[in-house]
Amino acid sequence: MRPAGAWGRIADVNRVPVKLRTVFMSAVVLALAALCLPPAQAAPWIAPGDTWLRADIQLLADAGVIQRPVNTWPISLPDIAQDIAGVDMPATLDAAEQAALVRLRRLLRAEMRVGERRYSARLGLAASPDRVRGFADTPRGELEAEVASEYTGERVALRVQAQVVQRDRADDRRLRPDGTAAGVVAGNWMATAGWQARHWGPGWSGSLVLGNATRPIPGVAVQRLHSEPFEWPVLEWLGPWSLTAFAGRVEGFSLEDIAPEEPAAGAVQTRTNSTLVAARAAARPVQSLEVGVSAARLTDDSGNRLSAIDVRWQPRLPGFNFAAYGQVAREQGSGEIPAGNTALVGVEHWGRSDRLGGNWRAVVEHADTACNGLVGGSTTFGCSYAHERYAPGYRHRGRPIAHGADADARLTTVAVQLRRDVGDDFQVRARFGRLDRGDLAATGDGLNSVTDGRARFTDLEASFRRDAQVGTLELGVGYQRLAMDDGRSRNDLRGFVGFMVQF
Repeated sequence: MRPAGAWGRIADVNRVPVKLRTVFMSAVVLALAALCLPPAQAAPWIAPGDTWLRADIQLLADAGVIQRPVNTWPISLPDIAQDIAGVDMPATLDAAEQAALVRLRRLLRAEMRVGERRYSARLGLAASPDRVRGFADTPRGELEAEVASEYTGERVALRVQAQVVQRDRADDRRLRPDGTAAGVVAGNWMATAGWQARHWGPGWSGSLVLGNATRPIPGVAVQRLHSEPFEWPVLEWLGPWSLTAFAGRVEGFSLEDIAPEEPAAGAVQTRTNSTLVAARAAARPVQSLEVGVSAARLTDDSGNRLSAIDVRWQPRLPGFNFAAYGQVAREQGSGEIPAGNTALVGVEHWGRSDRLGGNWRAVVEHADTACNGLVGGSTTFGCSYAHERYAPGYRHRGRPIAHGADADARLTTVAVQLRRDVGDDFQVRARFGRLDRGDLAATGDGLNSVTDGRARFTDLEASFRRDAQVGTLELGVGYQRLAMDDGRSRNDLRGFVGFMVQF
């Protein structure tokens, strides 16, 4: 979990790359604008990455404690606090929901202290980092070291964060500002600038529009602070609603730089830069239903123009906790670039185990990133995210901006999670499917950043996390296999360990 945002000092702005200077100047403008605003508590936000925290938020939303949309990340922390901070423990909550409420209130007390500086440090080590990233924020390189400082004031929220990353297969940049951002509150709106991760939609394995597979895209955003309903008679039926708009600078690599093998020494990286413009609105017309609509476009010749709708529905079944969700994204197409639909569907089931002393949640999810693979007719390859006319595609620094399986993939995910009251968290996950099904890589026009040809993908992972007074420890072990149709294969024993301390 990476809450509130920030920018900090940079010793010599003239030595910072142009795209970083743009974000820096945006942050300065936000900070100066804050001096002209009336006092108001600045807003931290919760970045995507913590699957256990997300499970708590979703559990309380399904229980009716949180009445706001919760499938647009980063989430406004004051929006969540408005529902849970000062409310007595509802007698209608079961033991699982009460435990989640206690944990979330503890987070609010820690993250919304006005006028205090907070510091954190994190170290992560990984063997064979995950090739197909989803919502979880596991290490991107074989070594990650991170320090951060954050401050929440009356008008601004600041976070400055520095990372050193070694041996990231998809990105050679070692010093990174990922997580650094600044936010300013004006009325019921929060403006931010910086490097914020985003995840739009109900999927756990990824998003079909904006996901956490890529590194954060530097940019500026405007987000509704509190999801208050309309008071107008016609629109009040929408219920609580949120709105986010984002514009960022996307940096693309050529396919030679994002091949699954290690790049050759001294390889020249060919970059094609663009601007990503995106917006999302979400609403809860009834407590059991959340609906979101999203749109995103790269302002270059790639033809990547996406629009999407997603729905999560939790039927009120006595004694049975169940939810179904789906997301459909349409690649608009233009000229020689075909149009088509990608789709993601999933189901969730959750409950409480007194014998294990905690809350559990099970998820089954299936995604198809080939056009019309699940919705819209006959399957079309070389259509979504990347195509023959513009191979670098819908990616930032070599990683997919949308679903981590990238173009022309089919992926099924099964995961079971346990949150114990004593602070131990466990998760087991299995993923399997086919990548780069269009076989365009065989002709030299591969459009998938995970593999360079048709492949069967298998991944098994078990992870553990413990919260203690001195910090948070996370461990994971797994096995990942790519079996190519041409007979090649790659088998990786995976593992990671991370430790974070806040002070």
